[in-house]
Amino acid sequence: MMAALLITMAAVSCKSTLPSRFESFVANVEKNQAEFTDDDWTKADEQFAKLKEEYEQKKESLNSEQKQAIDAAIGKYQGLRVKNGIKDLFDDIVGGVSDIASQAVEAVGGFLKGLAGGSDAAAESTEPTE
Repeated sequence: MMAALLITMAAVSCKSTLPSRFESFVANVEKNQAEFTDDDWTKADEQFAKLKEEYEQKKESLNSEQKQAIDAAIGKYQGLRVKNGIKDLFDDIVGGVSDIASQAVEAVGGFLKGLAGGSDAAAESTEPTE
């Protein structure tokens, strides 16, 4: 859904300058990134790759100001991708830590059962009494 908006905005018209299409594309990604799905990011990456390919083809005909504007937009997009990747990584880590904590509790319980000879009653008897 978001990707369709991005592709439409990035491919505005051929009359737009390449720097303005880059800047518009990146501005739309930045504005909508919070709602992006993995599919939206894939489509945005595809559109970004097309823009970069066009840049490489036309680079020699652009002036230094245009190149700087495009390079800044490229850097900003890459920063947004890293930011999104770090957020996804953080979410995975938080979920993983919860899983690890649960596994650790089970592992310690199993370890105590093993020390006590395998019975639940024996493992419970290793707990201190008051």
